[in-house]
Amino acid sequence: SLQLTLRCEDESKNPEAFVYGRGMALLSKAEQRAFDERMMKDNFQPEYAKVILRIDGESPRTEKWEIDLTGEIAAPPNSAMLIDRLRTASSMSVAIERGPKKYFGSFSISGKIPARWAPCGGVSR
Repeated sequence: SLQLTLRCEDESKNPEAFVYGRGMALLSKAEQRAFDERMMKDNFQPEYAKVILRIDGESPRTEKWEIDLTGEIAAPPNSAMLIDRLRTASSMSVAIERGPKKYFGSFSISGKIPARWAPCGGVSR
């Protein structure tokens, strides 16, 4: 089962949203090693997954989301925009795909994100 996390990223102090799946394998072991080797050479180009996002039954949107080094996390290109859209939403569903690997998750979020919540302190506009 997938988990949706909304929080403040510690280092950058920017809002962060991501979907996590324990055991989700968006990267093969070879891809993880190659990713790690690239980072050792100061090449921080991320890998991406195709994500089909649907909020409140609207038409689905297809986006490229970054994959973390573990292959268990996918993050949208703009977390702040996603969090803003979710403030008034009732539900969100995602289909995360990379090659033959496909993962699905549905989240009930009605009333779970306060309208004025700002993940990194202060009050949102």
